[in-house]
Amino acid sequence: MDLTEVELDTPLGSFRRDDRSGPPRLAVDGDIDDRIVDEFTDAIFETVRDARRTAVLDLTRVTYFGSNAIGALITGKALAHDHGVELVVEPSRIVRRVLYLASLTDFFAIDHVHA
Repeated sequence: MDLTEVELDTPLGSFRRDDRSGPPRLAVDGDIDDRIVDEFTDAIFETVRDARRTAVLDLTRVTYFGSNAIGALITGKALAHDHGVELVVEPSRIVRRVLYLASLTDFFAIDHVHA
């Protein structure tokens, strides 16, 4: 699959899938809060379901990461586990901070190159 149409633009943020250069990769921009978390969750699920070994969440451009977004990541990781997929998170500074404050940095496969 070259490019999956999970593209969504809202005033809060956007989701883009690009699978051309490796494993399924979801790039997220903007704010992930209560108003967009359902779309975020759906996009994570679709990315994980399309993966064979690894699914990548590029959150390096996320500017706000609410508590429901944490729940979406935890649920996404559970789905990945059920499918035998590693869910790799490339966090923005704010996402890293939120995961740290929630004591979840060790729970996720954090890509330290983008730290």
